[in-house]
Amino acid sequence: MFNPPIVDIDLSTATHGDIDQIANLIATHTLVVFKNQTLTLEQEIAVNDKFKDVGSIVDHCEDSFRKLSVPNSNGKILRVGGLPNEQGNHGIAEHSDEMAWHHDFHWELDHKVCLIMLRAITGVENSKTSWLNNIMSYKELSQQDKDLLGSLKAVMKRYIYLNVNDFQEDSKGRKWATGEEYLGYTCDIVRETPLGEKHLYFPFQQIHHFEGMSVEDSRDILERISNHITQEKYVYHHDWKIGDVIISDNRTGLHMRHQCADISIRLLHRAMFDYPERKNL
Repeated sequence: MFNPPIVDIDLSTATHGDIDQIANLIATHTLVVFKNQTLTLEQEIAVNDKFKDVGSIVDHCEDSFRKLSVPNSNGKILRVGGLPNEQGNHGIAEHSDEMAWHHDFHWELDHKVCLIMLRAITGVENSKTSWLNNIMSYKELSQQDKDLLGSLKAVMKRYIYLNVNDFQEDSKGRKWATGEEYLGYTCDIVRETPLGEKHLYFPFQQIHHFEGMSVEDSRDILERISNHITQEKYVYHHDWKIGDVIISDNRTGLHMRHQCADISIRLLHRAMFDYPERKNL
């Protein structure tokens, strides 16, 4: 099983040098884990600001989505889970069912905001999230598959429902997330991290088909490669505890949330930003 670095840094006092070290680890391992963090909201925002291009829903989302933000975060931090706020609004991913392997904001792949920071706040003890390492899985592909995937462009889906109970079977009995073709939007399958590590960008439930191929032929490839990248040796399972923080590269590895019976009391904070643009990264 893939075991990411557990970083012994107090994020409340993290320096720019610490952030550079963290960013290098993410660009090599896809994610890093921090335990026993006791951050105030101001300290959490300060950590985010030491990266680059901190995303804010205030800038580009409709008012209904802004209700998901953490108060006094200027839209930089979203609430995740079913715990309602004072206005009765839940966070994102508020349902209890399993959420399939996915990549967040896949329609903004070429936007610079590609890292995700999750911080456990309350009610998380019976919840689990898993991540894939698509740097590792790419390295162990056959050369034939590397060449094939390097030649493909993915046409993405939109309006996707990642709740596994809503998936539909195709003629071969395979289950897929519903969603329509995102016309005019394609992306490369093989990409590189800021440190030059090649990896797969392969959110297989969010790919409609490969450019120049039928949906049926594309799904044969999607099934075969997804079976490869979801092998247990490429997976990290995280059982959440209060004080846990995970920062992951949203593109080098997919993530999924397991079924969560206690979703109504679960709350995490979520922020998005890019790798810091400094000379030692």
